[in-house]
Amino acid sequence: ATAQGLAEDARDAAIAALDLKAPLASPSLTGTPTAPTPNSEDNSTKIATTAFVKSNGVVILTQAEYDALTPNTATLYVITA
Repeated sequence: ATAQGLAEDARDAAIAALDLKAPLASPSLTGTPTAPTPNSEDNSTKIATTAFVKSNGVVILTQAEYDALTPNTATLYVITA
């Protein structure tokens, strides 16, 4: 094997390894991140999306909407800015 052949092999191996890596700007994590929505019975440590939270009876309100309510102890209220 020549020195040039060994260098080309090393370069090819490095390129192949880099091709396996995730992109730095993953489409799922830039802008508004996305994630799969677990089913409503899931109690694992998966990411809870807004859809999952809403499907489990959580009401998301602004502060003004919350202030206008008579609190219901059976509902979890999440106040957003």
